Amino acid sequence: MFHKVVLENGIRVVSFPMPEMRSVSVGLWIEAGSRHENLENNGISHFIEHLLFKGTEKRSAKKIAEIFDSIGGQINAFTGKEATCFYTKTLSKYLELSIDVLSDIFFHSLINPSEMELEKSVVIEEIHMYEDSPEEIVHDLVTELAWKKSLGYPILGTLDNIQNMTRKDIVDYKNLHYTPNRVVIAVAGNYDEKKLDKLIRKYFADWKADFSKVTYEENLFHAGEQFVEKDTEQAHFCISYPGLKSKDDLTYSALALNNILGGGMSSRLFQEIREKRGLAYSVYTYVTSYKEEGLFTIYGGINPENYTKVMALLNAEIEKIFHKQPSAREIKNAKEQLKGNFLLGLENTTSIMSYIGKSELLWNEIETFEEVIEKIEKIDDESIGVVKEKIFAEGETAKVVIGEVEA
Repeated sequence: MFHKVVLENGIRVVSFPMPEMRSVSVGLWIEAGSRHENLENNGISHFIEHLLFKGTEKRSAKKIAEIFDSIGGQINAFTGKEATCFYTKTLSKYLELSIDVLSDIFFHSLINPSEMELEKSVVIEEIHMYEDSPEEIVHDLVTELAWKKSLGYPILGTLDNIQNMTRKDIVDYKNLHYTPNRVVIAVAGNYDEKKLDKLIRKYFADWKADFSKVTYEENLFHAGEQFVEKDTEQAHFCISYPGLKSKDDLTYSALALNNILGGGMSSRLFQEIREKRGLAYSVYTYVTSYKEEGLFTIYGGINPENYTKVMALLNAEIEKIFHKQPSAREIKNAKEQLKGNFLLGLENTTSIMSYIGKSELLWNEIETFEEVIEKIEKIDDESIGVVKEKIFAEGETAKVVIGEVEA
């Protein structure tokens, strides 16, 4: 059973006991990601994630790393479009150490100007590495094409933005977005409930800060094509259709449609393009959902000479699935695949911590596992038909191709 407590300062604490485990995962979630940025500061959320590990008033960056290495634990972080998360996973007896260190980097990071300059080099190398991987960057490019505004901004930011960021930029952004109403502490694993409550209050209850309003810039879907010439062995493409927002009633039906069309090795696209014809090493579809927007995307990595053939096959499969309902067997298998993926993905403390933390942060609610399974069970021929209309009826796509192909 999930537990939820709201501290007097507005911080939400959600937890899920797993007494059969030896470990505990703690996540500090902040509703601040690349969609909260603008063109001038794009990349700042991710940069802050890096900087908070660069030393505090009482711990150096090396000391923070040594603490967790010495106990066989983990401390890490990630930044997304809608949130940033700092998290740990340790044996249960180190729960207080985890909360102590997370609170230390959150409240007392020095953000030293000299460390900033060093870390700029690290992030710039990360951007270069990403740009050198066409199979990775093509996903960012199609998102940028489809959503011209905030959701289209790359999480890593731009080289110019990173190079020009000042300590004042960092502090001002952090003060604006890192406020109690935008923070969720999520805990999953083996812990004592009373001890957890006491520790959270010890390290976080005294934080006083004004609330900040979470605003979202409207991101309308834009159709278009972009061809990026690059000397690569493979051509990489992404084709995105307008999708559904994350809390749409048809979200699980969209995921089932995804599984049928390109969500696994038995999917139509994989079987038709790779297995039957050998025209691609990798071809799949995926669903991207945010609070108010979504995309349904097809990706492929192919020999450039096969581009025209693959596009024709993709269009034929889209037409086929749009005009004729999937079989009862396909729908049943897609539902079982969804249930299996969901439940298997929750077999460790970190994944459950992430599930409850993100759910509470973005939607102020956590669906129980039983509620999710119940929604999956309700997927049927009719709901998939409605989803197909929403995604494919207009025929609008945003397409990006990297490689030398004949359009």
